[in-house]
Amino acid sequence: MGCKRLNTDFFTFLEVVHSEKSAPEEKKRINYYPFGLKHKGYNNTISSNGNSVAQKFGYNGVELEESLGLNLMEMDVRSYDPAIARFTGIDPVTHYDFSTYTAFDNNPVFWADPSGADAECGGNCDENGQAYIVNGKYRTRAERNVANEGEQENPFDWAASKALQGSAQLYAGDLVNVGNLTEEEKHKHFESSELVTIGILLHEFATGTGERTRKFIVGKHPFATSYMSGRILEEIVTEFSAKLRGQGYDFNALGDTDVIPIDLEFSPDISKWNPGSWMESAEKHADSNHAQFFVGGARAKVSIKNQNLMIQVYNATSRKSLFLHLPFVKDYERTPGKKNKPLSTIRQYINATIPLQKQQ
Repeated sequence: MGCKRLNTDFFTFLEVVHSEKSAPEEKKRINYYPFGLKHKGYNNTISSNGNSVAQKFGYNGVELEESLGLNLMEMDVRSYDPAIARFTGIDPVTHYDFSTYTAFDNNPVFWADPSGADAECGGNCDENGQAYIVNGKYRTRAERNVANEGEQENPFDWAASKALQGSAQLYAGDLVNVGNLTEEEKHKHFESSELVTIGILLHEFATGTGERTRKFIVGKHPFATSYMSGRILEEIVTEFSAKLRGQGYDFNALGDTDVIPIDLEFSPDISKWNPGSWMESAEKHADSNHAQFFVGGARAKVSIKNQNLMIQVYNATSRKSLFLHLPFVKDYERTPGKKNKPLSTIRQYINATIPLQKQQ
């Protein structure tokens, strides 16, 4: 005797095959609701093959105990009541996000539990025993082959993507649907609103859509103008001036300089314990506007040319930066013209030209 589970949107069909050496194989098809309660009013076909005990085996491949009117499914470790979709005993394997009486991790179409000890996905798992998750839902092996171009989605990526999409819409407001904008409409918003710009960038990062690289200009784009102000501008000017003094630069002449790189740190380095970096990061977070908070840590290239302070800030919004640069987290790179993964890296360049005056 063997059991085969067939999954649909509304029912789980269990096909029980009884066979005897002396008789040709026949099939007895029993229809169940997903959590194991048998359909009533039909469904009474009985095979002539197999003895009365064997015919009690059905849903989940276990025996139905009907004595004393219990109607419980006797698994190896504990009994299961399909009428309430719960086990009658405590789960020997603790799952902190489920009740100890929960069956099949609340998803009987995907999971099986023939022992009553722990859910298992059998043929629906990959070679490493991991479940297939596509768009945040468990998928059978057959469904996985046709969903999302065969991509297996990391559950942490899915959760982060959903959270970021919600944040993106909050930034954009009720009047702008960030997921339904043309490129032309995006550029109009880039030139009119800092918050909508952030919403668009967040949505593109979360969904793997949009351009790989975007450029913003201080004075033209509110997002760039807001970023290049307050704490950021003060930090850039302070560090740039200190490096020029170290080179013996003549501030009265204001001659052209080479490009000097400046790291604009924002989040703490969690790969090592450094209380000082956490304190500094907390102060920067508290003193940042929306644009500065979105960009976070970045890298600037600064120079003086024709008596203008030339600043270009480069930022990569990436999966690694989202997860605070944990050493085991990898980035997803984008390929122009192709469908990209959610949380694949997007880049922003923020350019500023600030006139300088010679010191008297």
